[in-house]
Amino acid sequence: MSTKNNQMGTVLRAAIGTPKTAKGIERLAGELSTRYSVDRGMAYEIASAAVQKAATDQQLQARFAEGLAYDIQQGHSGSYTEGLNRTESAQLAQQAQDVLTTSRSVERAA
Repeated sequence: MSTKNNQMGTVLRAAIGTPKTAKGIERLAGELSTRYSVDRGMAYEIASAAVQKAATDQQLQARFAEGLAYDIQQGHSGSYTEGLNRTESAQLAQQAQDVLTTSRSVERAA
C-alpha cells in the first residue's frame, strides 16, 4: 500500500472519531496541518470532506445493517445467509443487530 493510501486511511480513521461540529473539524484540521504540513485552509477543506465522508459511510452502514436485521427477522434472508448453517445465520443476525444498535448510538451522540 502506498504512503498516500496510508495517509488517507489515517485521515479517515481520525474523521470517524471527530465530532461533526465546527470545533471538531477545526481540531482535525489543526492536526492535519501540523502532521502533513499543509496550509490551514487546505487542512480545513480536507477535514470537512473527511468528516462528511465518514458520516455518510456510517449512515450507509447503519441502513444496510437495519435492512439486514429486518430481512433476517422476517425470514427473508436467503441471499444473505445462503450456505450458512443455523448457528452462522444466527450469528450474522446478531452481528447485524449489534451494528445497528451501535450505529444508532453513534448517530444520537453526534
